[in-house]
Amino acid sequence: MTYNVQEGQSLIDLAVQLYGDPQLVFKLAIDNGLTLDSVLDGSMAIQYDETLTQLSPSAAYLTQIGFAVNTYTPFTAIPPDLLEHSWQEHQAAEHN
Repeated sequence: MTYNVQEGQSLIDLAVQLYGDPQLVFKLAIDNGLTLDSVLDGSMAIQYDETLTQLSPSAAYLTQIGFAVNTYTPFTAIPPDLLEHSWQEHQAAEHN
C-alpha cells in the first residue's frame, strides 16, 4: 500500500500512524530504501504493509479517520538580543 507523506512527517511519525508502533520505523526505512535520518518531504510516497496496519487498533483507527501523525515543530529563530544577552552571561561566567 502507498501513503503520501505530509510535509513535516518523519519516519517515526509514519511508523506510529501506519503501524501503531514506533519500533517499526526500521521496517519502513528498509522497505523504502531510506535511513533513519532521511528527511521526508510532502511529495514522497511511502510503501507500507497494510496487514500490519490492520493488526494495530490505533493505526487502523488513525487510518480510518484520516489523521496524520506529525510531530514536526518548525524552527523558531532565537531573537538576536536574547542570543547576545546569553553570550554576555556566558563570557561573564567564564571570567569569574
